[in-house]
Amino acid sequence: KPGRVVSSNSTALSVELVPGDGAQEEDPDASPEVISIPWGASIAEPKKLSTNIVRNGSPSGGEKIRVLRRNAALVGDGALQFHDLTNVPELHEAAVLHALHARFLRGMIYTLTGPVLLAVNPFRNIPGLFDQQALRSFAEGKVDRPHVFGVAASALRGIREEGRSQTVLISGESGAGKTETTKFVMQFLATVGTDVVDMPPSPDAAAAAAVLASAQLSPRDGVGSSCCGISRVERKVLGSNPLLEAFGNAQTLRNSNSSRFGKYIELQFGAADTPPDTQAGEGTSMPRLLGARIHTYLLEKVRVIGQGKGERSFHVFYQALAAANAPEGCGSLRPVAAAVPQLSLDGDACEAIPLLSLNGGVDVDLQGFKGYSVSSFNYLKGSKDARPPSACEVDAFKVTLAALRAVGLSTSDCTDLFGCLAAVLHLGNVQFQALNSEACEVSPGIVQGGQPLQVACDLLGVSLEALREALCSRTMQAPGEKRAIRMPSNTEKAADSRDALARHLYHTIFSHVVHATNVSVGFMQMATFCGVLDIFGFEFFEVNSFEQLCINYTNELLQQYFNSVIFENEAALYEAEGIEWELRDFPDNGAIVTLLNDRAIGIFPMLEEECFVMGGSSDSWHSKLLQQHKGHPNFTAPRQKQHVFIVRHFAGPVPYMTDGFLEKNRDQLSQDLLQCLKGSCRPFLRNRLMEHDRVFGVTQGEPSWPSRPSLGGEGETPRHIASEATPRRVFATDTPRRNMSAPDVTPRKGCVATPRIRRAQRYSVSSEFRSQLQDLLGRIRTTVPHFVRCIKPNPQSRPFAVPISANSPQIPLLDRLSVAEQLRYQGVLEAVRVARAGFSVRYTHADFCCEFRCLETALCNFTTEAEEAKLLLKSLEARNLLESMGGISPAGKTHWAIGASRVFLKQEPVNILRAERARIRHASATRLQAAQRSHAAMMAFLRVRHGVVQLQALVRGAAARGEAWRHRRERAATLLEAGMRLFIARHRQKVMLKAVVAAQSWTRSLQPRQTFLHTKTLLQKLQRWWQSVRQRRRWRHLRQNMTRVQTTWRGFQDRKRVFAIRVAAFQLRRALRVLLRIRKRNLAARVQRTKLMDAYRTRPLPKAPPSDELVRQLMELHKEALRQEAEIVCLHAEKEQMEQRLRALRERAWLRLGRICGFCEA
Repeated sequence: KPGRVVSSNSTALSVELVPGDGAQEEDPDASPEVISIPWGASIAEPKKLSTNIVRNGSPSGGEKIRVLRRNAALVGDGALQFHDLTNVPELHEAAVLHALHARFLRGMIYTLTGPVLLAVNPFRNIPGLFDQQALRSFAEGKVDRPHVFGVAASALRGIREEGRSQTVLISGESGAGKTETTKFVMQFLATVGTDVVDMPPSPDAAAAAAVLASAQLSPRDGVGSSCCGISRVERKVLGSNPLLEAFGNAQTLRNSNSSRFGKYIELQFGAADTPPDTQAGEGTSMPRLLGARIHTYLLEKVRVIGQGKGERSFHVFYQALAAANAPEGCGSLRPVAAAVPQLSLDGDACEAIPLLSLNGGVDVDLQGFKGYSVSSFNYLKGSKDARPPSACEVDAFKVTLAALRAVGLSTSDCTDLFGCLAAVLHLGNVQFQALNSEACEVSPGIVQGGQPLQVACDLLGVSLEALREALCSRTMQAPGEKRAIRMPSNTEKAADSRDALARHLYHTIFSHVVHATNVSVGFMQMATFCGVLDIFGFEFFEVNSFEQLCINYTNELLQQYFNSVIFENEAALYEAEGIEWELRDFPDNGAIVTLLNDRAIGIFPMLEEECFVMGGSSDSWHSKLLQQHKGHPNFTAPRQKQHVFIVRHFAGPVPYMTDGFLEKNRDQLSQDLLQCLKGSCRPFLRNRLMEHDRVFGVTQGEPSWPSRPSLGGEGETPRHIASEATPRRVFATDTPRRNMSAPDVTPRKGCVATPRIRRAQRYSVSSEFRSQLQDLLGRIRTTVPHFVRCIKPNPQSRPFAVPISANSPQIPLLDRLSVAEQLRYQGVLEAVRVARAGFSVRYTHADFCCEFRCLETALCNFTTEAEEAKLLLKSLEARNLLESMGGISPAGKTHWAIGASRVFLKQEPVNILRAERARIRHASATRLQAAQRSHAAMMAFLRVRHGVVQLQALVRGAAARGEAWRHRRERAATLLEAGMRLFIARHRQKVMLKAVVAAQSWTRSLQPRQTFLHTKTLLQKLQRWWQSVRQRRRWRHLRQNMTRVQTTWRGFQDRKRVFAIRVAAFQLRRALRVLLRIRKRNLAARVQRTKLMDAYRTRPLPKAPPSDELVRQLMELHKEALRQEAEIVCLHAEKEQMEQRLRALRERAWLRLGRICGFCEA
């Protein structure tokens, strides 16, 4: 029955049952029924309970509501005190949401949940959160609060102290802030070992490009010249982000700078003054960057040929268009100085280095972009309705070009690169028209000069005829036949070939940019590294296709790894150590991974099989899926929709449309187009195609290295498949061949590499992508993971909620439903429960004794380290250091435990031990400092006493010399005063003499001035009289000249008029003669017609000609008459036209005469 909450206490909740709408009317005097529900109980199908309850279950049927008591620890500002939510009592989903919301409202966007850092994207800049002071505080270990810098510091500490490689796994949905979080992690890792304090707080585009430019122009190529200066590698790592964002990021509906590819960046560390083969943990100095390598995965190439409404293609297209068509003041791309001062390798500030110089010095040709806009290209028309970015595209292009220069691309290479990008856009404007149902040709208007196909051919350096033939036809060779034949392509296949060529070109450029970046930064094979994984989050759109299935499969694998690290490794480790620990149930998505990637019946293997089956289609593949996986709990197919299947992912069910799956998986590009491009006259394009071509036949793989121990310490060998197990092709392989030739896993010392021989397989996008994922997981499994879960607070990507009124304060917007869904499908809540139940800190026996031996100095030597650790804990407990925390309390609450090889502790006793250790070390350091300061003070006193004696003698001598100097100064002052008085008197006399001379000269010049003015007046009168005489004389001559001109002109006009009259008379006579001839013909025709009619009337009927013949003759005569009448009309019109021309000539002659004589205006 429905009910409402009436009261509650510490043990139960009282609910009053209320009759439903359809219930019969009961006795109004009867008292309502009240039941008592214990806390944690479930109620089925409640309808009218208050908001103090929490819903658990799916919305469809069988919904239950679990009644939870409010968490008193989180009331008010209580959530701000818990940086780690595993310390919150009575933790559940509602408490986690409330804690995150309360912290988010106060600007605390980072929260720990056991081993996982939750980062809520604020969509705004929070002052002081990422500045240089915060970075230094985390680097020095002065603060202990949740922060992305804290995760990076923990990874760096693992490299320095343990010498083990680390990985920071950053995940979340689009718009959650993964890219920015990756930037902050890289910024921390690249600058924490330096003393540079004027680096930008956020590695934005301009500053990063400045770093790259300075790295390129640095006079030294070493790792670093000092322990405090920023090295070339660190500069280039910081500056690589703008380059990857320009070529790999795009604007989507959820995010204005969304990464449309996955990347795994390996940052190699070591001491700056140690050899490369030395592990980072062997030295005591702060590790520095030695090299870096970028691995990319599944670039969204389909965005090149089309975008959704409100979305944009990759940033580099719009940057090049804006730069090519910018006005003179902005488009000239003059040298721009960096916004921050550049730093030399020694750490000293130097002069600003210009980022680029296009018109001054060297030129980068943007011919294919100049004169075009976004609406000029079919591939970009889908983005015309997208919201324009806030940053200036021209400035972004400057940064991108500077980054290209910094990674080693020359001016000609940059020109060819942007030429290929322009060719991609112009290929989209190529249209085809059908010749028949099986053949087509390029539209005639497209082949002309200056049209898209010609422009694309010029930019690519290929022949127009060769490219047109490769697009409109294909070469085929039957099995067993040596001779190949050419088959025409219809319009649909030709358009597919054009789009495949555009995708291939862009992917080739993207791969080359990544390869150039890796080569410029450098990578060493034997070094400890910290990997940063930034990969696409879970995607669910209205229409989901092959790309979404690959992306969601990636998230399933990462979630499975997350589960294995958080849950399975915990249980296996406790069991191996002999510690009693209750294994809780946890979500396992192994069935979903098996459904997608089973060797025989998985969705991806069945897709690959269908791609290489003769006559395979999406319909047949869909039917096989339904038949094979019917009844699978994670696979369904809706009956109402065809060509759709639903996979129940870990994050929720997602429907996929099977149309186009096979084509996208094959990603076919005809060999004709490849051969055409290989014949280009541009070496840049030829070299790129040679580097990224396929590899067939038998190949030798990279060496197989023994794996490192897993997190549990047992020799667990991770599953590892090399990335070159399948043929390489530019469509899906983003890592260059030169970098992939290195071993994927850093070997231990003494290991011998054993090369493996593998046979090349048939190429498909899914097979190579899955191989890359296995390679990625193999790399990650050899490292120590650190998890960062990015959360998007609201679907609108807005920083604040809409204010109720103009004066209302701005409140950060957090949608609890959206955040709860993200926490649920990212497995954060389960991680919280397990982390609270297990031990979050663990040491080996030797490490524990080494760390905390200083707490108890009375320990003797023991045979085993385990006994020493046990005695150490007992002695600390005896000293009441841990108060009432025993090893295992009577209630079964375990605060620490000693296993076979490790000591396990919870965070609270570890904090107490570390605080006591810090107190003891502080006391010892204080005693050492006191002794040192006493000795230093004594030595300073002796030096001061000796110096005071010498100083007194110097002061007395200086006083005597000062007295003598004052006497000399007084005498000099007396002489200066006398000279000054003499100078003033002479100056006054000169001024008075000058005034007298001026008065005399003015008086003497008065009479000549009056005489001059009288003479000037007379001359003006004389000039006026003479000018009037000249004017009258000119007027008389003008009248005579006008008379002569008029006479001459009238004679000319009369002669011309007579000539025109004669011409008109001649034409009239000619016309009359023509009229007379026509009249004669008409009379003759009339006479003939009369004779014919008379003959027709008088001729006897039997001998009369056929009526058809007479009618025909009559019609011919009638036609002849009409023709002659039309000719007469034409002659009349010609006559009228000639008369009009004659009148116009006369009028123009009079007007011209009037202009000459001055009677009419010009």
